[in-house]
Amino acid sequence: NHTGSGAPPPWSDRYVDYKGLKKLLNPLEHGNGTQEHEDIFTAAIRAEIEKVNNFFTEKEAEAFEEFRVFCIKIHRAAVTPTR
Repeated sequence: NHTGSGAPPPWSDRYVDYKGLKKLLNPLEHGNGTQEHEDIFTAAIRAEIEKVNNFFTEKEAEAFEEFRVFCIKIHRAAVTPTR
């Protein structure tokens, strides 16, 4: 979860909480889990997937916007006569 400098990256809250999921999975792995444990784990993993998907969608939209702006700048530069 940390960058090489030891500081968490600005989006570390968007990472999958593997540690938390592992804690929820342990009873199920060892045969001690109930249906309630399974339901809680399923809800948690779905929430983690949604969190990562939302982050990816947000970053993808940002990248497309940057690309759109870049294309406009390139187009303007191409049609602007040089002196």
